[in-house]
Amino acid sequence: MPLKHCIEFLSPIDKVSDVLASSLCDQLWALKANVILYFSYVPYRTEWRYGHLAHRIALVDLGHVGENIYLASTSIGLGTCGIGACVTSICDGMFELDGENEFILYSQPVGKVNPEDFAKEKSFYEFVEKEGL
Repeated sequence: MPLKHCIEFLSPIDKVSDVLASSLCDQLWALKANVILYFSYVPYRTEWRYGHLAHRIALVDLGHVGENIYLASTSIGLGTCGIGACVTSICDGMFELDGENEFILYSQPVGKVNPEDFAKEKSFYEFVEKEGL
């Protein structure tokens, strides 16, 4: 509830990990996060001013927010990753959004990165360093 600066409880979700996994296209690694942030978009808030270019403004703003989450997470030793692959209908249902006047656009899990996961990720991308890519 943005006007009250508080979090609003919507409703309980049965098998929350299954729903979260489905909402993120079964990217199970994201379920290790301590929190998963979902970002919604209300088209009218930009369309009244920017018309058919409104989506550009919204995406730029979302990019600024996402980058600041990366910076804040890194500064306190956490990891994050922006996820654009979301099943909109599942996400909208979780947050009781109509999918037309407001809908989920993006998500970003934030949490502690386990040392073994960090090591796996580093070894996976060793070829990038070797090839100078």
